[in-house]
Amino acid sequence: VGEAAFQQCTDLSKVTLHNGTQTIGQGAFYQCGNLSSVTLPESLVSIGESAFNSCTSLTSVVVPKNIKTIEPNTFRSCSSLTNIVLPDSLVTIGESAFQGCGMSQIRIPDNVSVFGSYAFKQCESLTSVAIPKSMASIARGAFDECSNLTSVTIPEGVTTIGKEAFRWCNLLSLTLPQSLTTIAEGAG
Repeated sequence: VGEAAFQQCTDLSKVTLHNGTQTIGQGAFYQCGNLSSVTLPESLVSIGESAFNSCTSLTSVVVPKNIKTIEPNTFRSCSSLTNIVLPDSLVTIGESAFQGCGMSQIRIPDNVSVFGSYAFKQCESLTSVAIPKSMASIARGAFDECSNLTSVTIPEGVTTIGKEAFRWCNLLSLTLPQSLTTIAEGAG
């Protein structure tokens, strides 16, 4: 699917990509405000930056097992996105990838070792999160403005919490590891 192929197709409500599809280009479904259902094939290896950005009616996505990176802004501002299944093969979650999404929970696979800045910013329904053991640092603003985030578990191995990582959260429970050496200004 090419770059911006269906950008701003406001009447598009359902997309089913058949097996054999390998890539979704940058901004392919950007601002398809009525897109509520997407079926992604197992053959998919790449989802471009902002591919589903501002698909405000999208409720659920299962990311195929061959995806290793969620690019920046891929699902940004998908405010109705309450259910997302990420594959165990995932290694990187890009900057603002899920910013402004509606999920209350997310299972971050153990292989994820990098969050881009603001990866989960403004996920106001998110209530708890467990940082994967493969992470060494939590990026700037990773969970900034997640106003219902009350519980965070940070495993041994994490050495740095970036600026504004948990700003404007209502944390009631926070487990910090002994490996932690740096907590940036305004982290929480």
